[in-house]
Amino acid sequence: MNAPYLQAESGAARRSFLHAPLVQTNVTLTVRSGTIEPPDDRKQTSEANPGSWSLLAIVLLGATLRFLYLGRLSVWIDEGLSWLVVQTSFGELTRLCWTDTHPPLYYYLLKISLWLLLDTEFGIRVVSVLCSIATLVV
Repeated sequence: MNAPYLQAESGAARRSFLHAPLVQTNVTLTVRSGTIEPPDDRKQTSEANPGSWSLLAIVLLGATLRFLYLGRLSVWIDEGLSWLVVQTSFGELTRLCWTDTHPPLYYYLLKISLWLLLDTEFGIRVVSVLCSIATLVV
């Protein structure tokens, strides 16, 4: 192996990283508090990471498929029960959550959703769909 190694120490651990062949550049790095800071005048590239485009495509496709028939199906039992729970006031809703196994944040968000989008199948399901879309990124 003719490739040079970069040695790094972190506490008692010592690691060796295979480094690409050295190329001489005119870049100055500043070391402060044990961290290496890049120079401030470096140029930012406008090219996006190809992985970010594929992630965006996956999220858009997932969101489209989730919203496609959101309001067309009839209400299921668990959606109907959630709708009944959020018909109460915020205080009563909090009191009901003390005896329920579900956390109150979902019911609070559902109550706000139904206030904004009215009592429709879409309004009942939109909170769950938004949470589902957020998990696509993870």
